[in-house]
Amino acid sequence: MAQLINPNPSFSREDCAVFARYPNSASWKDVAKADQEIFKSVWSKLKALAQKLEQRPGAPIPLKADTSHYVPNGKSPKVIWSCVYPLAISNKSYGLQIALIISERGAEVCFCQGSGTSQIEDLAKKRELESAFELMRKRLASVPQQLITSVERSGDKKWYYRKSWLTKPNETDFVSLTEWLNYASSTEGSAASVSPYFSPAELETLGTGIFAAFEDTLKTFGPILKTVYPISTDPRHWIFQANADHFDVGTYIKGRQQIVWTVRQHKDRIFVGDRVLLWKSGADGGVIAECSVIGAPSHEIPEDALELWKDRPDSQDGEMRCKLRVESSFVDTPVPKNTVRSALPQLSIIRAPQGTNFEVTKKDYEQIITLKNPATASLVFDEPAFSSACAAMEATHMRIERDFLKRFVSSLI
Repeated sequence: MAQLINPNPSFSREDCAVFARYPNSASWKDVAKADQEIFKSVWSKLKALAQKLEQRPGAPIPLKADTSHYVPNGKSPKVIWSCVYPLAISNKSYGLQIALIISERGAEVCFCQGSGTSQIEDLAKKRELESAFELMRKRLASVPQQLITSVERSGDKKWYYRKSWLTKPNETDFVSLTEWLNYASSTEGSAASVSPYFSPAELETLGTGIFAAFEDTLKTFGPILKTVYPISTDPRHWIFQANADHFDVGTYIKGRQQIVWTVRQHKDRIFVGDRVLLWKSGADGGVIAECSVIGAPSHEIPEDALELWKDRPDSQDGEMRCKLRVESSFVDTPVPKNTVRSALPQLSIIRAPQGTNFEVTKKDYEQIITLKNPATASLVFDEPAFSSACAAMEATHMRIERDFLKRFVSSLI
C-alpha cells in the first residue's frame, strides 16, 4: 500500500481564489511562481484524499483513484478534481465515480457519471468502452426501488440532483433520486451528478472534515455502485478454456493487461472479483495465465481480437463475455496438462473437457498455482511406483482414498 503524503489535508479560501486569477487558463510560464505552488498544493491534497478513499476499509467494491493534472496541456487549470471509480472499468470517463472538485466556487463533492467521451483513437477500444457505458446505464435503470428508498433515507445532508457537475451550486434539476436515475440512465445522462457544495468560506471552516464529506458520498451511494458493478463477496474459482485449434490464445494473452472471454456455462455465477485460470487445450496444453474477473458476463462486451481467430465459429456472434485482468501470464512455460492430471485427476476439465467455463474449488485452484514452480511443473507421477506404494499401505490395513493420497503427495512436493 502506497504511503500517503499529508493524508488529512484541508483547503483554504486562497486555494479557491487562485483559480479566479486565471479564468481563461493562462500559459503555465505566465502563472506567478507563488500561484504555481498553490495549484500544485491543491493537486497534492486532492490526490492524497482520493488515495485515502481508495484504501478505505470496507469499500463496497474495489476502487481506483485518479486526479487531474495541475498543468493541463501546459496551462493553468480552471478546476482540479480527484475521484475514485470502480476497478471494473478501465476508463473513468465511461462509468460511475465519486469525485471531489475544487474551483473558484469552492468544492463540489459528487456521485456522478463520466462524460462518456475521451481522446482514445483506437476504435475497437472506444467501442468496448462505449458498450460498457451503455451496460452501466441499463443497470442504473434497473436499480430496485427498495434500494433507492434506502439510499435516500441514509444521507444526512442536502443532495442536489443535477444534469451535470460544475453547474450553478445549490440548485437541483430533479426532486428525487428516482427522477435523477431515470435521467442518468438515459442516452442524455452523461455527466449527471448528485452533489453537495461548499463555498470557499465553508470549505475553509470544514477543514480536514472535507474527507468525511467525500467518504460520506461513497457510503451513501456505495450500494448503487455495488448494484451496477456486482462483485462476489466470496470469490469463486474457475478454469476458462480456449481451443488453440480455433484461436491463437498464446498471442492474445502476451502483452495484454485486460482481455475478454466467452462465457457459455455458469453465466449467472461469475462475478467481479472471481479468480480464473486460463487453460489452453491440446496435447501441449495446460494452464497459461492467472486472471481476475473485472467485468461480469454481458452480451454488451464485444470481442477485441477478431484477427486472432483461425476458424471462428458462427456461434460466437451474440455470445456473452466477461472482462478479465491478466494477473500473471506464463504462456511460454505453462503448467502442463499432464502435470495437472497427475496432481488432480478428478478435476472437471480433466474428466469432461468439453466446455469453456469450469468451476473449481479454492483448494484445487491453489494447488494448480503451486505447480507453476518449474521443479513441480516438470513432475509426472511414476504410476507403477505409486501403485506399489498404495498396495504396500493397503497391506498394512491402512485405508486411504487413492486420489486424495495423490493430491496430498503433490501438495507436499
